[in-house]
Amino acid sequence: MPSFNVLSNKELQKYARFFLAICIITASTLLLLPFLPALGWAVIISICSWPLYYRAEGFFPKSKHWRPLILPTLAVTLISLLAIGPICYFTYEASVQAIDAIPSLMSMIHKGLPLPKWFEKFPFIANWWDKNLANPEGIKHLAQSIDVTPAANLTKNLSLAVMDITVQFTFALTAVFCILKYSDVLIQQVNRVSIRFFGAQGEALAQQIVASVYGTLTGLVLVGIGEGLLIGVIYIIAQAPQALLMGLLTGISSMIPFVGTFVLLLCCLVIAFKSIAWAIACFIIGYLIQSIADQFIRPAMIGGRTNLPFLWVLFGILGGIELMGLLGLFLGPAIMACMTSLWRAWAAPPEIQNLRENTSPDEPPVPSSIKLSPRQLREMENLAKREREEAYAKAEQKDKETMLKLEKKFHLHAHKNDDIEEK
Repeated sequence: MPSFNVLSNKELQKYARFFLAICIITASTLLLLPFLPALGWAVIISICSWPLYYRAEGFFPKSKHWRPLILPTLAVTLISLLAIGPICYFTYEASVQAIDAIPSLMSMIHKGLPLPKWFEKFPFIANWWDKNLANPEGIKHLAQSIDVTPAANLTKNLSLAVMDITVQFTFALTAVFCILKYSDVLIQQVNRVSIRFFGAQGEALAQQIVASVYGTLTGLVLVGIGEGLLIGVIYIIAQAPQALLMGLLTGISSMIPFVGTFVLLLCCLVIAFKSIAWAIACFIIGYLIQSIADQFIRPAMIGGRTNLPFLWVLFGILGGIELMGLLGLFLGPAIMACMTSLWRAWAAPPEIQNLRENTSPDEPPVPSSIKLSPRQLREMENLAKREREEAYAKAEQKDKETMLKLEKKFHLHAHKNDDIEEK
């Protein structure tokens, strides 16, 4: 007869709890699936704003209303203004330019659009311009031959995308408020869970993620803003039309690799209608600024915090954008930083691996990005040996002092007994 092992109540409860936990996690993931982008943005915004928020806590009184309620509300309001402000400015400038362009558009329809002088050197372009844009009949024929269906579909898709972004942004701000309000408790819980599941190195992985998000913020956003400011000054010197708006567009596009160069080229084409020399100068200077920032400043700021190579930074950004959209701009380098940290932990020398394995959860984790030469390893071993010898010497000295105290007490007690016997 085959024998069957009967599970005890504790083992049965253990497997039942595990199965129940899997079911709850799966159901929660399915419920939160539509809101995962909003939660991802909320985590990124909270990590990026946490240093300033932590400093601001010191300026507010410790009360039941200021820190748990009013301070998170002020932080979320400031974040929303910083996010919505540039969009409102761009929309306002676009509407003003559209209104100003209506008279020119009506004049072009009735009179035609004259050929720019620098296009006269290109016969093919000049012939096409004279046939389609230089006279009202050509403009009318060109407008009738254009299929407006793709434009209508594009407008519809853009409207739906704007509505979706607005809803996701609203949920993200709500989540940011909750994260900042309960930040102290959440940080403790995340540390405990990471240590429980991943050991002493779980906290190191969490620090890698936070450092990569900080590095991405400074390397992409701040460097992009700096590029926009410098190139915007060049636009102003070149007396470009709407130089501030063009600088803002260049700065925003420079946050994404290789996109800023394309927007710079478009802006220089607009400047070329006024002056070809200034257009060429703006493109050369702007391209140099973007090249220096992309090749030297940005990799140092993104990979410097996590010791991440430039190739993984580039692949993390581009792969993250391809897989997760704009959210991948921040999550891509974070994932690559964790992967690099795991690889360095697995490829570390045996001495470092043994040191990590013997590290208790209460001790700070050994960083996976540590690089030690044989001489440094010997120095570390000698230092540990000296510390052990000093600890043993202190323990022996303490034992000797304790023994002397006990001997003194014993002698005093013995003298007291002798005095009592003599009396």
